Amino acid sequence: MIKLKHNHKDSIFCALFSDKENFLSLYNALHGTDLKLDETDIEQIIIPQTMYSTFKNDISMLIDNKIIVLIEHQSTINGNMPLRCLEYVTRIYEIILKNENRYKEDIISLPAPEFYVFYNGEEPYPNNKILKLSDSFIKNEYYGETVPLDLKVVVKNIKSSKNPDSELKMMEHCNILKQYTQFIEIVRRNRNSKRALKKAIDEALKNGILQDFLEANTKEIINMLCARYSYKTDLRVKAQEAYERGEKNKTIAIAKEMIKKNISVSTISEITALSEEEINKLKINN
Repeated sequence: MIKLKHNHKDSIFCALFSDKENFLSLYNALHGTDLKLDETDIEQIIIPQTMYSTFKNDISMLIDNKIIVLIEHQSTINGNMPLRCLEYVTRIYEIILKNENRYKEDIISLPAPEFYVFYNGEEPYPNNKILKLSDSFIKNEYYGETVPLDLKVVVKNIKSSKNPDSELKMMEHCNILKQYTQFIEIVRRNRNSKRALKKAIDEALKNGILQDFLEANTKEIINMLCARYSYKTDLRVKAQEAYERGEKNKTIAIAKEMIKKNISVSTISEITALSEEEINKLKINN
């Protein structure tokens, strides 16, 4: 049974899939494998928030000579995700490698990284879309069609278990992911107040969705969802409307409000569509 910590920074997604059994179920669904928990070494990699905070809803696991990075998004996918993942995985290698190894002449064996974004937003988005770092590079005739560095991020659409564009086949092999998407659907129908969110949890429990997890963490989950679906959702909608109307001053005002609330630069960028560089300048002048 998963029990949330009171100081837990994670989303419900992170709380569920930081559990090694749930993670392994998702890993098997992604790779078409049948690894067993008691026969598989799984190690969670935690990057200190003081060191790097690009992703709030991330899970990094070392398994089967791979670094698996899972990221959930419930809002617009950032096109710069490959660049952010490159920065992120660099920090991971710094953590798992001993300093002296970098100076060896022999090739160092590295676990290969894989990056998956699970899109659970409300806007339409294609399934299995691949975002590539190379798409960001300024075109150079010297390299032709090839580039010396690339990184790919696979975006899985899990918006709805009933959505024909969603990753239905994968969810058939990972019941916990399917239940999670079902729970988020219920929450979105009942997100106006704490009372409504309690009703959403009751509905999920009645239908056997994430039953053990919800029973063990009802209070913490309601508090988490209130913060996520009231304040931040309200700001996201306002910022998106302002952005679409070309009202950049209003978008900047929303960003400044979020800075005062100590919300991370990456989250502000995700919500307002301002670049992280623009937001950092606002922080200096705020």
